[in-house]
Amino acid sequence: MLAVLLAAFEFAAPRASVAQNAQQPPAPQQPIPLTSDRGFGTPAAVLENAAVFLLPDATRLPLRIAQAGSQVRVIRQAGEWSTVQFQDPEYGLRTGYIQSRFLRLQPTGAAETGGVPSATQPPAPSGPPIRSESTGFFVGGGFEGASIDTNDSALDSKSRGGVGGGFEAGYGVSRLLAIYGAFSAAGINGEADTSNYSLKNYDIGARIHFAAPPRRTVAFLQAGFSWRAVSQDLMVDSFAHTLEASGPGASFGGGVNVHITPAFAVSTSASWTVGDFTSYKFDNQEIVVDSSNTTSARFHIGVVWFPRGARVNRTP
Repeated sequence: MLAVLLAAFEFAAPRASVAQNAQQPPAPQQPIPLTSDRGFGTPAAVLENAAVFLLPDATRLPLRIAQAGSQVRVIRQAGEWSTVQFQDPEYGLRTGYIQSRFLRLQPTGAAETGGVPSATQPPAPSGPPIRSESTGFFVGGGFEGASIDTNDSALDSKSRGGVGGGFEAGYGVSRLLAIYGAFSAAGINGEADTSNYSLKNYDIGARIHFAAPPRRTVAFLQAGFSWRAVSQDLMVDSFAHTLEASGPGASFGGGVNVHITPAFAVSTSASWTVGDFTSYKFDNQEIVVDSSNTTSARFHIGVVWFPRGARVNRTP
């Protein structure tokens, strides 16, 4: 009888030990560095210690805890989860799931060394360098040289020129297309026996930029509607008089912005305006004048500022 009791005790003791161990929670995993020297997909760096799961379920026991700075390869991203491949130091190449917020994608080849990047190493650029800006609000101004060739019986019928200044503002709805408005004024040299007169232009139109943002030199073409106005003070029989003329026109031209920084550029442009003066006034009284096409030209040199270029991180 004693031998039977001893045998039963020896048989039950190991079973009790197994049941006791089964009730103990698994030991917590320690973060380990993972590499991506094998597998396929887009290289990515692990930003902080992150669990790798067999399925996209954060309540499951993780396969591994990836140490911050580990390298993995992203095969697919869906919602908040990324399917990754990595080199496990114990089991070799494995596939699992990591929450995407813990990853930063890198250009192909960034992780070919298989090592863990230094914490002080700057992130690799995610695209071509950005050296200029053409989107968002912009404003500029500068000096202008202007000329006008009139063909009527009231104004000087010869081509005359002068200097002045201009101001522009606009908005780039995309890197290619912008809308703009501009104002310029110049003093035009009149005949030897008459006074100079002023020429003003009010413009609104569209502009197309080329080669932004990867290049510093950005050419553009523009076209739009223009309203021109001239005013001249005259002396007739020792009495001062004022002659005014105005009318609509079509404006077109082009230029180039040379960016010192993405936000700041030196700008040069040339534009031409064609159309008729439709209104003439002498001492503020309407008069009738036979007129034909009047052409004016402007050459502008100045600066332009794109505030958006200063708010975004840029590479030189």
